[in-house]
Amino acid sequence: MKPVVMQLYWFFGWGMVGLLAHWLVKWLRGEIKVTLPTYLFLTNPRATALAMVGLIVAEATAFSLGAINDTSPLQTIIGLGFLAGYGADSALNKSV
Repeated sequence: MKPVVMQLYWFFGWGMVGLLAHWLVKWLRGEIKVTLPTYLFLTNPRATALAMVGLIVAEATAFSLGAINDTSPLQTIIGLGFLAGYGADSALNKSV
């Protein structure tokens, strides 16, 4: 497997961690009273899908701008991925 493909996997994986971290923050604040699976897939499935699309768009943008490449340090990929996931969920996954 090419190194850049692994970088894309790392980015997306840590983006998912960022999405989950944002749910945890909202749960700790008391803004969400249900479990993670209930919130993501039963209460808010469209908002969850929108946040996932936002993460994919962020990854495509980072790749097209050259931030994700064969020589990108892993900590950069992890940081960008986490930030993209947290930001996408924060901006796009709004409770109704």
